[in-house]
Amino acid sequence: METVLIIKLHRLFTRLSTTISFVLGFYLLAIPHSFAKTHYDDGILIFILLVMALTRSGDSCSIDQVIRKARQRNVNSGENAIVGAEYRWPVRMNWVLISLAFFALDISTIRHSGLGWISSDAVAIRLIRYQYNPANAGPLTSWGVDLAQSTWLAKIWVAATLIVEMCYPIALFSRKARWIVVPCGVLILVTMALLVQPIYPLVLCQLFWVPWDRIIALCAGRPHQSNRKAYALAID
Repeated sequence: METVLIIKLHRLFTRLSTTISFVLGFYLLAIPHSFAKTHYDDGILIFILLVMALTRSGDSCSIDQVIRKARQRNVNSGENAIVGAEYRWPVRMNWVLISLAFFALDISTIRHSGLGWISSDAVAIRLIRYQYNPANAGPLTSWGVDLAQSTWLAKIWVAATLIVEMCYPIALFSRKARWIVVPCGVLILVTMALLVQPIYPLVLCQLFWVPWDRIIALCAGRPHQSNRKAYALAID
């Protein structure tokens, strides 16, 4: 698995390496889920690996592309005119997966625990418990103990977390909401890392929300335009 990831990182044999990454990742990531507990933090990676295995990754910034250009000096421009949607749909699909992961988590919490999850002392108790949980990666700070001493602050934090995560599907349809919900979601994940435990997969998944085409245009010093090259580079 490490060898495949190294090859994929160097963008060599991209289509093959992404497919193998999905197959091996499906097996390795599924093992912890086979012991009567579903881990919501890394289950999404299986679906993202599947999406990336179906994309045209490696078309812009990769060793494969350098080799392809060296072999085909005179490529017909019509053959290179790949529809921009080929590079947009993977990003949009990952948006949907991320939104569903957050939304389903909160719906499950409310369904099984009700709104009493917010008003009870359960969160304060868990904040303290995570400080003494050697089985998993603990929080990055001991601030959870201090927050647990003020039950109303803990309840506000939980309520804000539920509201932000349940608003993620709105970000799929509203660009204005996207600029509010996603940064708030990143902030929630950062506070979870500080108070509960780091959730690195979900943090890294937030990179799909970054408007890479605008950043690439800004770095290149040209006006932004949603084109094929920008999205291809973003996928890579």
